Amino acid sequence: MNYFYIMKFRLWILAFISVGFLTFCNIKDKEKEKNKEIFVKVVIKNPSDSILKLIQKNFVHDLDETDTLKLKNGMVVFQMNHSKGGFYDLEYANETIDLFLWPGDSVIVEFDANRIDSSITFSGKGSVKNNFLSKENLLFRTPEKLIEKEKYFYKSKDSFLLLTQDYYRCIERLLQSYKPETFSDSVFFNLKKRILKYDFCKDKIFYKPRYEFFKKTLNLPDQNYDPDETWLKPFTELNVDDTTMLIYYNFSYFVNYDYIPLYVFKDKYSLDKHTKYIFENFKKIKYPILYGFILVNLKADNFDDLKPNCDTILLRNDIPEKWKSVLMALMKKIEKIRKGADFPSFTFKDSSNNDVLFKHNPNKVMYIDVWATFCKPCMVEWPNYEKLVSRFKDKPVRFVSISMDPNRESWLNYIRKKKLPIEHYIVPENFDSEFAKTFCIDGVPQYIMVDGKGKIFSTDAPRPSSTKADSLLNLCIKNTVQ
Repeated sequence: MNYFYIMKFRLWILAFISVGFLTFCNIKDKEKEKNKEIFVKVVIKNPSDSILKLIQKNFVHDLDETDTLKLKNGMVVFQMNHSKGGFYDLEYANETIDLFLWPGDSVIVEFDANRIDSSITFSGKGSVKNNFLSKENLLFRTPEKLIEKEKYFYKSKDSFLLLTQDYYRCIERLLQSYKPETFSDSVFFNLKKRILKYDFCKDKIFYKPRYEFFKKTLNLPDQNYDPDETWLKPFTELNVDDTTMLIYYNFSYFVNYDYIPLYVFKDKYSLDKHTKYIFENFKKIKYPILYGFILVNLKADNFDDLKPNCDTILLRNDIPEKWKSVLMALMKKIEKIRKGADFPSFTFKDSSNNDVLFKHNPNKVMYIDVWATFCKPCMVEWPNYEKLVSRFKDKPVRFVSISMDPNRESWLNYIRKKKLPIEHYIVPENFDSEFAKTFCIDGVPQYIMVDGKGKIFSTDAPRPSSTKADSLLNLCIKNTVQ
């Protein structure tokens, strides 16, 4: 009998120890899970607004996620799930702060709303990398420095290469002066080293179109753009199928049409060759470059060509469901403005601040210039627009200027100064308007062409400076008459 009670006592002890051990393990698991979460505290001195926005930036902007946070007494504390690691924009009072947040971080952001850039400090776990980003912005991304860097694109190809290399070496030296203190810091610094290589190649991708743009306005000499081995070598070190780069917000440039012609074909920029390569190798290409190519390049003008490939993507198992839903939403949106769709009507404001119902006029082709006074390329195109209007003054073309200006007075002063005898309207809601959302307008200039039957002819029509603008307008007129 005593033996039975002894055994029963031992079983109770074992059960107690087991429950205690399991509870301990459960607590440890919860602590580990908690350590994977991201905690952020924002403290603002002299707050001028009660709203703060946190935007997670993705390699394709359609995947960006925005959280709107409300401040209380100039402070807000929030936490995020461990899957939310990556680059962020912290937006406050029309200012943007760059952040990199990673699972396990617990970062305190403090600044004075009257002088955000010069007062911002980071502390806590994971603050080292964010202090680096702040320093990088102060040294290399001020308006003056960015204007200086923009001038690199005025230079000859060899001079551009030397200046750009020196620019990224300076950033690399700054990066080496910081020592990672946490695992998340190490993740960032390793990623940043690779990003510098990608950014260097990104500038090379932009060199030709930007030089061509400045050549017209600054009378620069012609250039030979054929890439040699020195120019191409950094591209060979990139891996566009590296899924760890998907948190890099400029990664879309390497899944866009500019990258493959250089890397795969090693010859001149060629969208035709690239498109052919994508279509012929559609089932072989890994999902980041494939998905990015489609999402970045899917436009109303090529919807019919790319739709079969979009349908194929939606059947692939290696594409995340969230990405599929973004693609389906974009397809649905673009289908409404594809070539041949009816041009919808909108309400705009005219120069007298009256509401105007803007719609198609029968038997007249429409060439719509979507622009803004703050847009330098728009201003450069304006003299060409005047010439285009003059060349077609005796033809059935209706020229329309639609401004996305947030400042109505700037718009009015400019159109009164230019006195161009065309229709002028402004969109009060700017890029948040129904017009901008319908035509996927997230930047200017953009040109839209509508035929005389009220059907959309192109949502990405050539600029006035392009010889293609004349030929496409004549083709549109011809189709209208027939």
